[in-house]
Amino acid sequence: MSQNFREDSEKTMEEIIKICKNIIDSFPVKYEMIEFTNGEIFLSFQESLDILVLDIELPKINGITIKNRLQERREETLIIFVINHEELIKEVFEIYVIGFVNKLEMETQLMAMLLRSYGRHELTNEKRKQ
Repeated sequence: MSQNFREDSEKTMEEIIKICKNIIDSFPVKYEMIEFTNGEIFLSFQESLDILVLDIELPKINGITIKNRLQERREETLIIFVINHEELIKEVFEIYVIGFVNKLEMETQLMAMLLRSYGRHELTNEKRKQ
């Protein structure tokens, strides 16, 4: 299972990774964490991801464009957006966007979103096996 962390601010990215490592270490499934420094590099990545933690405000290619490209490629990656501007929520919400995390409340909100994503991913895998 793979998980990606995409963030424009290095400090915020470090905080996201720290929070996620603490949470996913408790999961019974091993996750691989991959970091990308900008949207262009991420879009050139060809492997499928299970969960994507994504900032809307990114250099070069923003998070909204990345989400749209994943949709075009019919990727089933679950997306958790890290945001500062809640007015953008309507613009990015769709079936694979599992939730939004406010940067000011990241620790508690990201924990809840990752647990929710993990549960949804496991449920999807169970349905595929049947």
